[in-house]
Amino acid sequence: MTDAELERLAILVEEAAEVQQIAMKIIRHGYDSCNPFDADKTTNQELLQQELGDLTFAIQMMVDEGDINRSDIAKHRAKKKKNIRQYLHHNIVWALAF
Repeated sequence: MTDAELERLAILVEEAAEVQQIAMKIIRHGYDSCNPFDADKTTNQELLQQELGDLTFAIQMMVDEGDINRSDIAKHRAKKKKNIRQYLHHNIVWALAF
């Protein structure tokens, strides 16, 4: 693994962890909650969107550099979409959509 590949992978892991962290804050406090010490009052939903943007940037960087393949990602996304329906209990529209 090259230093550049390692750096891109580290960025991916860091961004994925940040998505996980804000998702847990949403579970605990809700989408509309914000850090009481944040002068801008940025909501957890806005923070999630920021972190997802950062994560998709990391993914795009890896695709652009040939570390991962966009069509393989799409193939696995389609497979997940098909397989997850049996586990959905509260997202009926998604369960019936495919």
